[in-house]
Amino acid sequence: MLKDAVEYLVGLVRDSNAERTLKIKLPYNGKPIEYDYKLVPTEYGTEVGEAVKPFRPDVLTVSTLTGFVAAIEHGVVEMPDVDGETLAVLIHIEDPHTVSVKTTLSDAYGRRDTLLTAKYQNPNSFSFDQYYEDLTKFIIALQASFVDDDALKYLIRVASSMKAGASVSTSDDGFSQTVELKTGEIKSGSVDIKPRIWLKPIRTFQEIEPVASEFLVRFKQSGNGMPSIALFNVNGTQWRNDTMQAIRKYLDDVVGEIAILA
Repeated sequence: MLKDAVEYLVGLVRDSNAERTLKIKLPYNGKPIEYDYKLVPTEYGTEVGEAVKPFRPDVLTVSTLTGFVAAIEHGVVEMPDVDGETLAVLIHIEDPHTVSVKTTLSDAYGRRDTLLTAKYQNPNSFSFDQYYEDLTKFIIALQASFVDDDALKYLIRVASSMKAGASVSTSDDGFSQTVELKTGEIKSGSVDIKPRIWLKPIRTFQEIEPVASEFLVRFKQSGNGMPSIALFNVNGTQWRNDTMQAIRKYLDDVVGEIAILA
């Protein structure tokens, strides 16, 4: 009997400390959604507190702007509200890799819903501001991550001229750089490197023409007798602004009826 009484009292304490909730159905875009609200004890009795987890709609995520536009055209973001009118939305270009459709109005908790997102995935990202000691990897990374133009061909020719087994010395006056190649005691030649070069890295959605940026080309001696090479961006974040404006122009041409923020 005593054991049963103790277990009963422990159960009462546990129940009093547990968070109690109340399920309430509220309309969301014309449909009843069940919310869990906290029940808060007060000196005047139990009151309904804030929602435990406010309902959020599922976000549809695509990887291309083509899929993003197709989703809009097929009515993915056209959800009726409680009055039967179309939900007001806008397109937010968050950065060169992310574009979303969001509601213009927030809910009772101050949150705007994200209904659709296009997220760029770059499988062949180039390592800027970092020296490549393996010139073969550098050349492969160039071919995979940049637009093939005359400037890229020039840089690939320069990197390809560095022969395996050669020792390299570099002279650099801060404005230009010369790489001298030697095999044994015989000078095999020297290569004058352009101090700066304009290239077009592939850094955003495939539907957008890549934005050109200016890069500083630098070599330094590595431990294996070969030069290591790096590209340093000298344009800062200008490419981000230019790319976001290019995305905005693309979307404005195909979904001009929706406000676009960049």
